[in-house]
Amino acid sequence: MHQPLPFAGYRFSVKDRKMWIYQNIIGRMIKRSCKRADEIIVQTQWIKNAIVRQCKVPECKISVRPPKIDAASLKTFCATEKNCYFYPASASVYKNHAVIVDACIRLKQVGFSEYKIMFTLQGNENEHIRKLYEKCQTQQLNIEWVGSLPRARVYELYGTHGLIFPSY
Repeated sequence: MHQPLPFAGYRFSVKDRKMWIYQNIIGRMIKRSCKRADEIIVQTQWIKNAIVRQCKVPECKISVRPPKIDAASLKTFCATEKNCYFYPASASVYKNHAVIVDACIRLKQVGFSEYKIMFTLQGNENEHIRKLYEKCQTQQLNIEWVGSLPRARVYELYGTHGLIFPSY
């Protein structure tokens, strides 16, 4: 089980119909499935804790198995460019790109522009992202829309850029 939305503290409103359905309707099915499962495998301790708490599943039925990452290909962090940040995420609303865009607008309002942020989006993935892209262009924000990147490049950027991760 690796879908955290039913267990997230943030609750989507009915206005965001797709996410609300996924969190509440499909989420109930996921929770019911967790209750009936003989064994549950999750990637993180917080999801295990949430399942135990919300579904009343005994801890012994849940194993935490983090994804295997080739750590040899990760470099030690060494910021080669000052104030450069990276957000590798899909175009889903709950990934919260809007929070970053709004923060950049606030930074601009107070006169701070010495930063660069990279999104792994092109700006045309869906209506929500298209609107954010247009806002960035209109506001002339320091957000670079680089599109999908190969895993090796993502690992390189982990080593040279600060990671931003506002996802619910």
